[in-house]
Amino acid sequence: LVLGAKMSIRAVPEPTAVPTREFPLSVLVFGPQPLADALMQQGDLRVECERTEQPGKARELSRVFGPDVAVIDADRKGARELVELFVRDPLVEPIPIVVVGDFTSPELATTFIGLGATRVLPKPVSPDVLRRTVIELRDHGSPTVHSREPLGELNFSQLVDRLAIELRRGL
Repeated sequence: LVLGAKMSIRAVPEPTAVPTREFPLSVLVFGPQPLADALMQQGDLRVECERTEQPGKARELSRVFGPDVAVIDADRKGARELVELFVRDPLVEPIPIVVVGDFTSPELATTFIGLGATRVLPKPVSPDVLRRTVIELRDHGSPTVHSREPLGELNFSQLVDRLAIELRRGL
């Protein structure tokens, strides 16, 4: 209209919506096949799993595969070291970590949280709960990983400063 061009009074057709293609969720599973099968069950989301029961292979897969989320069976040998590795290894992108295990006491579960796990789920875990947890963690993006220094011998003011830093991180 501004340039004096003729314009049609017919309704302009709306552009057709381009279907959005959602990428599959990539999960690294350190544990038995039924744990990976629980994630692969039919649902509204496609899931690609890489599974291993060897800590060395899990480390290699995390570097090459670049998973969105890692699921670790706490009852497997090397699970603790693997969680620490995923948190501290500079060659591994920060990813949410879900630890599943037979925790006989709450202290065992909190040990994994202290190491850097994002969520801890007790066995037996239903496939639905596991899938929802993994999807929720993927949707909230990569966690900010903060190194946890041992307390050691601190005086009172140093302890107060450390607690204040942790509280600010939590908020």
